[in-house]
Amino acid sequence: MELKSIKNADGSFVRSFEANGRRYTILTPQEWVGIYRHTKMMQMGAVLGMNATFATIYNNLKRAEECVDSLVTKTPRLRELGLVLNDMRRGVVEGSRERYGYAFQYCTFFVVWDDENLSHYDDEQQQTKIDDWNRAGLNENDFLALGLSMVEGYISVFLELSARMESAKAVFSSDTVASTQTAG
Repeated sequence: MELKSIKNADGSFVRSFEANGRRYTILTPQEWVGIYRHTKMMQMGAVLGMNATFATIYNNLKRAEECVDSLVTKTPRLRELGLVLNDMRRGVVEGSRERYGYAFQYCTFFVVWDDENLSHYDDEQQQTKIDDWNRAGLNENDFLALGLSMVEGYISVFLELSARMESAKAVFSSDTVASTQTAG
């Protein structure tokens, strides 16, 4: 089955689409989704944006704090601190299979049925939507992009980290070339 897109030819997202006999509308950030959904979106947005569960984010922060605390001891853990922070930054930029699941769940908050009661939300409703999108053969990459685009601040952080990673690659590549030429 050929995947169907929820994007327009210019790359923007459609306002509405059909999936498994239901009409869906993509709400914009300016449209009301209800207090409960908004709260859940804020919680889930961190998970989707960081590509990690809450527990993983918390554990990484705790490890980073322990590394900082070690600066006052005789065994500083600066290398480990750098690795922890790098892992967290990499989570923002890299994709994973889990991230698609987070994106589908996140999108269920603001991709709504035409007659959906926005003050109500439950796991069954979430799964019904994801099943509809799957049966309709909708492109999972579109939902990942849509979800990430709705996470407050994600795009600017992604662009900043991507640029920093490219800069680091360029420095590493030039250092490698220089050391190879010196060794030769």
